Amino acid sequence: MAANFRIQIRKRNNDLYMDLKGDFDAISAYQTLKMLKRHYNGNEKVYMNTERLRCVSPFGVRVFHSDLHTTGCRKKNTNFIGEPRIYQEK
Repeated sequence: MAANFRIQIRKRNNDLYMDLKGDFDAISAYQTLKMLKRHYNGNEKVYMNTERLRCVSPFGVRVFHSDLHTTGCRKKNTNFIGEPRIYQEK
């Protein structure tokens, strides 16, 4: 994991908010997925604030999206806020 990567989690109105800060690489992606799995209750919306990410690795983004299904969270429930975004366009 990038040494400066941090995740802040909070819940509000039955939704999960994750603020990501630092550099986003493959290990950071796995850490984000682990925290999502731990805190996601199965029916809430997830908001990932990526405004404070500095460097985003394309491989980290692929890791995140390829394993998102392991958290029980569907892509349609995941919303990204800010730049740089870690969503995948097809």
